[in-house]
Amino acid sequence: MFYRHKTEQYITEGRAFIIEGVTYPANWLNKSTPQQKADLGLVEVTTTNDPFDPKYYWTGESLEGAVKTFSGTPRELADVQKQATDEVNATAYTLLETTDWKVVQAVEASEPLARAWAVKRSTIRTIAQQATDAIAIATDIDGVKQVMDGLDWGSGEEVELSLPDQFIEVKFALQKDIDLKAVQTGFSSGNALMLYAGFTNGFQTLAQTFATWEASVWYEAEVYKQEVITGTKPMLTPEEAVALMPEYPL
Repeated sequence: MFYRHKTEQYITEGRAFIIEGVTYPANWLNKSTPQQKADLGLVEVTTTNDPFDPKYYWTGESLEGAVKTFSGTPRELADVQKQATDEVNATAYTLLETTDWKVVQAVEASEPLARAWAVKRSTIRTIAQQATDAIAIATDIDGVKQVMDGLDWGSGEEVELSLPDQFIEVKFALQKDIDLKAVQTGFSSGNALMLYAGFTNGFQTLAQTFATWEASVWYEAEVYKQEVITGTKPMLTPEEAVALMPEYPL
């Protein structure tokens, strides 16, 4: 943005403007030289401070000549605390969800969860609890912001997955996406939808289409898995595997 003191005009990039009866095209500011701008009396607007974070402040700005000043009025502390707490809990849930498959695997095998995995999950919970406790006792907006800015989820013991474990991790990711597709059609899971495939009912066509698609997902996943085992294909991350799933028929 530029300011012209003589006519007290603010000129914004990408917009045509008129100065003393002369119309300038929308791209004039981008194509003109600094000297051409100076000859026209244009001064670039500068800021006196950084914008306030809208998560914590109601934000505004004011212009005085070629100077812009950002303002911020603190939001209600209780609202900010709730938003921050929800954000922490949602992040912890997402992080724990990525290792839920390991817990299921241990339960199904009637084995204790390996220490490294237990430590990793416990660390996530501890970080979340400490953060939400600190948010709850914060006496002002800056206190909440300090907690959130200092939040570090990278602590804890990193676990290197064996190839079989990587296969299981991918399997859980694929199943999660399959169930998500079923939820989007109004069912609680892929298995719940496919219950309608074997007998005449209003959902049979949908269920059979879904079952055919899911079978193709698992078939292609197994083919790729064998290629990984033989060394002809690289191992995929869960996100990469989901991205390669056959397109769901609409």
